[in-house]
Amino acid sequence: PQSQNESDHLVDSSTHLHILIVDDSDLNRKVLRRQIQSDAGGIWQNAVVKEADDGLTALEAVKAEMAEGRSFDFILMDYVMHQMNGPEAVKSLRAMPGFTGVILGITGNALPEDMLAFRESGVDDVLIKPLSKAKLLAAFQKHLKTGDDNFV
Repeated sequence: PQSQNESDHLVDSSTHLHILIVDDSDLNRKVLRRQIQSDAGGIWQNAVVKEADDGLTALEAVKAEMAEGRSFDFILMDYVMHQMNGPEAVKSLRAMPGFTGVILGITGNALPEDMLAFRESGVDDVLIKPLSKAKLLAAFQKHLKTGDDNFV
């Protein structure tokens, strides 16, 4: 059985995914982008990948996409960033009318209180850095649905 959170945040696997990577580290954004773009023929094939360097910029990017009639299917959200951290940005995204994307929280800090704060903000999953391609792929697959509404 799916939890309410999972059923609210499933992405149709038959479409090209729109992904936003939010991290204040240029290197981390570059590594995540390369992992996604190296997936020729997989679920990330032809994915549209955009980047933001903090939570505030992420909110602006989501609003801009929605104004154009598009939305991000997945957002990879770092925890610690300047201007607006991950949990604050996630709370704002979840309060945004019409936003239903999957948010994967990413942190280098595995302290239980930080993981809890991220989960309570509204992320769908919390992933610990460093992320292998396999770990990232498994997190995406968990939130994809096929045409018959089953998980991939």
